[in-house]
Amino acid sequence: MNYFTNGNIAQISILPSPFSESSNTAQISNNLNEKFEVEIIGNGDNKFKFYFIPPFSNEIVSLNPDEVVITAGKTTAIFNKSNLATGYWFFAFAENSSGKIIKSSSPRNLTMEMFLRKHIQEV
Repeated sequence: MNYFTNGNIAQISILPSPFSESSNTAQISNNLNEKFEVEIIGNGDNKFKFYFIPPFSNEIVSLNPDEVVITAGKTTAIFNKSNLATGYWFFAFAENSSGKIIKSSSPRNLTMEMFLRKHIQEV
């Protein structure tokens, strides 16, 4: 059974074996002008990979956070918006090579338009 049909990603790029859905939760917790944060509740781990669907695409891409903050039972990944394409991004899921995929929950959409508008005004 495939729970994750958003886009096409080779299974081998995630794990060498089948995966299942985790009971942990993941969501975009802060969406600021120049950065955004993804929060995973239920597991404090610095080995997570984060998968997104870019604007005007049906493919899933992995984004690397600039910083990861770990506390007991919680991982917060901080991403910089400066190198991301303009438009709406969709946070799909996270995984840490445990065999379990953490599906995103609401909110999971973010836009790069606000950053672009601010950046143009500063130039």
